[in-house]
Amino acid sequence: MRSIKFRGKRLDNGEWVYGSLTQFHHPDGDTATIATQGVSPSGTINPSYCVNPDTVGQFTGLTDRDGNEIYEGDIVEMGDLRYRVFYKESHAQFWATTEDFQSMTGGAKICDTSVLYFLTINGTLRVIGNVFDTPDLLKGGSPC
Repeated sequence: MRSIKFRGKRLDNGEWVYGSLTQFHHPDGDTATIATQGVSPSGTINPSYCVNPDTVGQFTGLTDRDGNEIYEGDIVEMGDLRYRVFYKESHAQFWATTEDFQSMTGGAKICDTSVLYFLTINGTLRVIGNVFDTPDLLKGGSPC
């Protein structure tokens, strides 16, 4: 059975939490909570935390070469290319794109958008950060 889980940054302290997502849509703004498994420092069993809805990302079901889970919003690297992971609604798949990055070899723009699964097959892909905590890894420029 595949693992369906999410992550998001807590509103109270900015830490990442992982678990089941609940979203509420209100005219005054959307809210999101993530229910975790385990016991909180205060003794609450399976606590839920309010998270910033903009930081919520789903687990792709894939791991990198080191066994790290890959989530929407992660920045992954393979060779000299860096990709941003995203969910493509029109294809119902997780994809990765280089459109936000320049090649790390010479700064030439290399445009590639691929199904994330195909990038993980050779076993060299690794998570190096995410768009929320390490935006400096984005070596942007104009879109492809």
